[in-house]
Amino acid sequence: MKKPVIIVLIIVYIASILFVGFFGVEAHFNDVTTYVSEIVCINQDRFDIDQKQIVSVQQTNDHLTTIKLLDLRKIYKDENRSFKIDWKVLPTDATNGDIRISCDDDTRFTIDKENSFGIVQGTIHFLGEEAPIGSGILPLITLRAADGDGAYTQVKIIYQNIGGV
Repeated sequence: MKKPVIIVLIIVYIASILFVGFFGVEAHFNDVTTYVSEIVCINQDRFDIDQKQIVSVQQTNDHLTTIKLLDLRKIYKDENRSFKIDWKVLPTDATNGDIRISCDDDTRFTIDKENSFGIVQGTIHFLGEEAPIGSGILPLITLRAADGDGAYTQVKIIYQNIGGV
């Protein structure tokens, strides 16, 4: 090859790079939104040091978990008038994995939430100084995905307390 042909090829090569860089099509990636498909309550049965069951957890159906606090007095005393509800958002790579917590009654307790390694914990803080005596059902707690896709679960807490704190 002659020298002018090599120079022309180099100039065309550089010009084509500049042309494509200036007029080329910008790459667009599809912005895929992954919605929350399920919220799962992952609390488990708990036993005290004497192997007496103090918390019983039952998955009632796809959208309802029933938690029985079998010794509310002990939970009140040992856990500073609070109880943790743990749940997991599926899929774990959801675009917006935030959860809205609602309850029918916010005068008897409040709920805080915190994230920890893919598991979200909501802590119920009972507002009364003493645990209610007897048995009862706390207002239904609803955990709803904030992404608007409709995924939700509910937690029903039943408590038993034989004596006061």
